[in-house]
Amino acid sequence: MFFLLGSKGAGKKELLYNLFESGFMSGEEKTVCISREELLGDFSKKLKGLEKTEVVAWDLKDGWILNCDAIEPGKTVFVVADGLLNPVDQLELWREYFNQKGWVVARIVSVVDCRLLKHEALVPCMHSFF
Repeated sequence: MFFLLGSKGAGKKELLYNLFESGFMSGEEKTVCISREELLGDFSKKLKGLEKTEVVAWDLKDGWILNCDAIEPGKTVFVVADGLLNPVDQLELWREYFNQKGWVVARIVSVVDCRLLKHEALVPCMHSFF
C-alpha cells in the first residue's frame, strides 16, 4: 500500500501515471484510490486507461472512508490524498481503515508543488510536517 500526500495540483496523479508508464509494477494488478475532489482531469483518465489498473474514487463522510470496500485482496493499493484536506487528519483516518483491511503501508510519498516553495512562509510548514 502506497499513500501519496501533496497539495491539489502538485502532480500526485501525474507521478503515478509516469511511474506506471515507465514499467513500475508492470503486469501487476493495482488499484488507485483517488479522492473524489481530485478525480477530475486528464491524468485520472489516463490512469483509468492503463492495463491492470483500477481507479476508485474515495469519499469522506462523518469520519469514515467510503467507496474502497470493493478492492480485491492481493492488489497493490495507491491512495491519493485529498490535497485540500489536512494531511495529518487523513493519515489518521486512513490508518484506521488500513488496520481494518489488514493493509500494510509500504511507503508514504509526499509530492511537493515546487511553485509553492518560492513562498518563504510555506518552507517552515514543510519542515515541521516532515
